[in-house]
Amino acid sequence: MRIVPLRLRSMCLIGCLFFLVIGCSPSAPGQSEETPVECQDQLDNDGDGKTDCADEACAGYDFCRNTPQTEDTATACQDKQDNDNDGNIDCDDASCMSFSFCIKEETSAAQCQDKQDNDNDGKIDCEDSDCLGFTFCATASKEETSAAQCQDKQDNDEDGKTDCDDEDCKGFTFCSTNAKVETSAVQCQDKLDNDSDGKIDCDDPDCKGFTFCTTVTVEDSPTLCQDTKDNDGDGKTDCDDLDCQVYTFCQKVEDTASLCQDKQDNDGDGKTDCEDSDCQGFTFCQKVEISPAQCQDTQDNDGDGKTDCDDPDCQAYVFCQKVENNANLCQDKKDNDNDGKIDCDDPECKVFTFCQGKVENTPSLCQDKQDNDGDGKTDCDDPDCSGYFFCQKVENTASLCQDKQDNDGDGKTDCDDIDCQGFTFCQNNLENSPALCQDKKDNDGDGKTDCDDSDCQGYFFCQKLENTASLCQDNQDNDGDGKTDCDDTDCQGFTFCIKVENNSSLCQDKKDNDGDGKTDCDDTDCQNFFFCSKVENSAATCSDKQDNDGDGKTDCDDPGCQVFTFCQQSTLESSLGACQDKKDNDGDGKT
Repeated sequence: MRIVPLRLRSMCLIGCLFFLVIGCSPSAPGQSEETPVECQDQLDNDGDGKTDCADEACAGYDFCRNTPQTEDTATACQDKQDNDNDGNIDCDDASCMSFSFCIKEETSAAQCQDKQDNDNDGKIDCEDSDCLGFTFCATASKEETSAAQCQDKQDNDEDGKTDCDDEDCKGFTFCSTNAKVETSAVQCQDKLDNDSDGKIDCDDPDCKGFTFCTTVTVEDSPTLCQDTKDNDGDGKTDCDDLDCQVYTFCQKVEDTASLCQDKQDNDGDGKTDCEDSDCQGFTFCQKVEISPAQCQDTQDNDGDGKTDCDDPDCQAYVFCQKVENNANLCQDKKDNDNDGKIDCDDPECKVFTFCQGKVENTPSLCQDKQDNDGDGKTDCDDPDCSGYFFCQKVENTASLCQDKQDNDGDGKTDCDDIDCQGFTFCQNNLENSPALCQDKKDNDGDGKTDCDDSDCQGYFFCQKLENTASLCQDNQDNDGDGKTDCDDTDCQGFTFCIKVENNSSLCQDKKDNDGDGKTDCDDTDCQNFFFCSKVENSAATCSDKQDNDGDGKTDCDDPGCQVFTFCQQSTLESSLGACQDKKDNDGDGKT
């Protein structure tokens, strides 16, 4: 008898006890699946029907989290891993289909005779249309001898018998009387009706015991939410199912620098990148046109369709202010303020002496057939000439009152016109002729004499006017409208009545020249002058330690001063000295 050394026997005993304790199956109940090794060994260590990252116990590991991965390299497509968590491994993943080793064909003579479904189209060898070109398939086209032919519910050999009812199929296990079952994990996932009961895989009651066939009422695990199936039968698959929305890989957001620049509508709100409000906080999405540089670069920096000085955001800068209010601008033959009026035709230029000469209000100017004041009206057609007798349209002579013409345009002809009533041939107890209206008599017996009689109101000598230089300066209310001289609108056309506050002198004399209650720079008419513009964009204002434009920033801290060299140097942190002085020289929060 051979004696086994004590030491060897002890080791055998320990080994047997070890296997009795831990069991021999990698899926023995009671084991865990919670260590990095167990969560990546492709085994169902705890016997819950879930492997590795599909098991909730592994969800906490970084390699199980839904970090962006791909399965589109030769290595990834052959590592037997579901790298992109889409439920498809290696060549089963659409991303791998382009690799030669993943291209499944059934086109060669060998492939068409190996009794394999090489291209996964459900048809084997000569049953596959790709093989019909071979001679051996042409003669075998009417056969029912392969596993596929014997389960396709077709009478392939036209003998009147289908599948297992055909004698040619009796040799297959699935056609054996005692072998028609669908009870294994393989049979319950092969998409075939193995037991010929009209039900396939998980639809067959024989398969209900398998975890993968267990009906779920919710779709709420990482695995179920990424398997492209409607596991809970609510008509929604994976991330489209509300039960899956809690998972990071299902949350649609567009709030990172990367997502806000990828030209994709990541959160499905119809807006892409910087157009999405979620991206507005990023510097690269902030579009402004507010600095001197931006307002002069000929670019539409803020995307509002307006460039530089045409953008309202730039209007405060002196170089953007369009005015026509100084001697040079009022004589350069240009419309400097874009109001459609050039030089002296612009009201802002009227205060200058050289612009005040354009008038049409003297007997000579009102009869020279010229439009002297440029208002488009000549001589008596110009209201400024209406006060002169030669411009008055009358019908008050014996000749005019008998020519059958309406000479004064009042709609009445000859004796029907009150201007003709003074003539004997027109008189009939009336008071409507120049003579009758000036004889100090009540000729028509209406109790009113001369110009007090309404019949005489049409005569110029009865008209109460206040529209001449003399009448507008005599301190009288000549036309009885309650307004005297320059307060009367009829006098507003005279230079001495124009109250303005729109030149450099009037805007600095500390007076309310136009009577609007506002003095100098407080008057909106003065805002265009540089001395009234509250800006901080000159060398002087950018170094006077004052907040000149009232924006809360002084000198070089003001964006308007950044163009000056002395401000650029003071805000840089690029010199050796600035980088060692323990100060935040450029204000970026870093020292």
